[in-house]
Amino acid sequence: KSETAMIKELANLDSQRRAERNEYEKRIQEWIAHDANRKMEVEEYETRIASLLDTVRMMSADEADGHMSAVSSSWDNEAEQEMFRDLTDYIDLLGNASKGSKGSSKRGSLVMSINDAFDLEFNANPIYADKMIEYYRSKAELKDFTLKSELPRMDYEVLVLDQETGKDVKLVSTDEIRSYFASLDADESSNDDPEIELIIRAANQSLLADPLAILTGEGVGKLVHSGSFHSTVIATVCLFKLDLRREGERRIKVQCELAVCVPRGESNDETEASGNDNKDEKSSATLELARANLLIQFSPSPTSTPSGPLMKYSLMDIKP
Repeated sequence: KSETAMIKELANLDSQRRAERNEYEKRIQEWIAHDANRKMEVEEYETRIASLLDTVRMMSADEADGHMSAVSSSWDNEAEQEMFRDLTDYIDLLGNASKGSKGSSKRGSLVMSINDAFDLEFNANPIYADKMIEYYRSKAELKDFTLKSELPRMDYEVLVLDQETGKDVKLVSTDEIRSYFASLDADESSNDDPEIELIIRAANQSLLADPLAILTGEGVGKLVHSGSFHSTVIATVCLFKLDLRREGERRIKVQCELAVCVPRGESNDETEASGNDNKDEKSSATLELARANLLIQFSPSPTSTPSGPLMKYSLMDIKP
């Protein structure tokens, strides 16, 4: 009975995770398209954070001259004071997240806490990898999404086996990777390999949906506190490594660099310096607080681990 109850509970959890995954896939597409619907809300936070940053600069300058009292009037707004304290605590948390047990429990526990959550929700869940395989089996359209949309803008390495020489071949350019998969589609004998099909469907940012759900939220153990500071996490670099050489060992490894950002304002001096340079204007839209390195591993092969298919998320580090 306990095993049946556990299976039922895992099934319910999977249903919830599937709904969350679909929601976060939508959010990923919104981030990619730079959704304008949140512009007014972001601008409000830009103004508030710009004010805080100006105040901090004034305090730093006056502290050096021993005139802290000159800026005391700027701290009349209690809401801004509270937001400033929370923001500095958040920055301190990110800046000390990788110091381990030598730091305070608050500072040293973030990476460990997130990886514990990954283990509990996904890595140690015996049916999670199977559910991911079912998901990608039902999403044939993700193959075109990978080859047409993701391949040109993300970094890819595809390891294949040359059938004539028996040597390993690494494909890195968009054209040669597309040509390789086009040749597989034309070869009827290769159409019976479900592992390759699942891997190419999964080789895109849909793999980030579940870990981003763990990273985002309110309270202790979250990397992104969207409600407090409108902070976001942006995938700045994603390297997809596909190993397709041998049946039973095929897998994806994704090395993803995530930027943790908050909206920021642009001062008059910065505006004048940037002029009409669109690149400078874009770079001033957010304030980057830290970068996190996320590792994702996925293999649909039933022999990839002793217990079956592999699906594993690991937060490697956080650097301010």
